[in-house]
Amino acid sequence: MIHGRSYLHRDVWENLAKEFKRAPDGDFQIGLLHCNVGSETGHEPYAPCSVDDLIASGLDYWALGHVHARNVLMDNSPAVVYPGNPQGRHVKEPGPRGCYLVQVAGDGHVALEFVATDRVRWFDRHLDASGVDTEQALLDELESMLESCGQDGEGRPVLVRIAVTGRTGLHSVLARSGYIEDLVSQLRGSGSGSDPFVWTTSLSDRTRSDIDISTRREAKDLLGDLLRLTDELRSDENRLTELENVLNPVLEDRRLRKLLSTPSKDELRSLLDDAEAVCLDRLLDDSSQ
Repeated sequence: MIHGRSYLHRDVWENLAKEFKRAPDGDFQIGLLHCNVGSETGHEPYAPCSVDDLIASGLDYWALGHVHARNVLMDNSPAVVYPGNPQGRHVKEPGPRGCYLVQVAGDGHVALEFVATDRVRWFDRHLDASGVDTEQALLDELESMLESCGQDGEGRPVLVRIAVTGRTGLHSVLARSGYIEDLVSQLRGSGSGSDPFVWTTSLSDRTRSDIDISTRREAKDLLGDLLRLTDELRSDENRLTELENVLNPVLEDRRLRKLLSTPSKDELRSLLDDAEAVCLDRLLDDSSQ
């Protein structure tokens, strides 16, 4: 027996799970619900509920929608399962995508088997270039990463987004105009020859200058002041709140509201990292490093 319900409005903020109750005449009863279980899913609280709410219904199996990431919240009594979506739509939905094949024993015990159904697979990878000294070594590391992604694709075409991170002497090389574009062209050339293909969708430079930040932060100069200030902003919640207040007039401007979203604390810290790196590049030259 399958229990479910549709919605009068697109957005539903009530706890719909509490309306589900076991029927007296069904041996194995399944609940279908588009909802947000718990508060840590990273999704909007659509039809919010708790695992306890689902258990209280008395149903045997919950097949849940809304969250596209695969997640088994309980494997039995009842089984509570987000199967995810059958195909990753973009790079923010990486890894295997599919459904669950569920076998039910006579006593109601279930066995879950994930079955991949995706036809192309997305990956989001970070390459730590710390200690990578030459351009050829960097290219070799990137091609090795793509080869690994191809294997993880399990016979499917693969689309990969790569961010190069870490403190490296190649930071200034990666920052050269046109260098990233040329590197992407090389990677696409080698990846397109694979069967199935491995395509680099984008490559971003998240590296930093290869300097001793801790020592530089103690210097009594402009750069030392800058590094101490950014470190204080990152680590002090009150200072981050002050920064949010400074940014609010920009974020709330009606002309920019559709283009900019209010950043979280973690996103603000990431922006501070980027700003710090830009200032380092501008204030340091080769001789001072």
